[in-house]
Amino acid sequence: MAAKVIWLTGLSGSGKSTIAKALKAKLEEQGNEVKILDGDELRRTISADLGFSPEDREKHNMRVIELANQLKNEGIYVL
Repeated sequence: MAAKVIWLTGLSGSGKSTIAKALKAKLEEQGNEVKILDGDELRRTISADLGFSPEDREKHNMRVIELANQLKNEGIYVL
């Protein structure tokens, strides 16, 4: 099966990380390589130069989309 990008969105504390970890375990059981992209970590790394204006949020989202797409193209599931 080809790798996929699966977006988990929701409010803080809504269970996104818990679901991502469970899904990662299931996908790895099936022999897939999986990477969880953490929003806070991404803000501190690839978007450390950006603020939270609408323009900066759009730039950040585009960076995350590009990273997720690159990983997917390498055969890695992205959550």
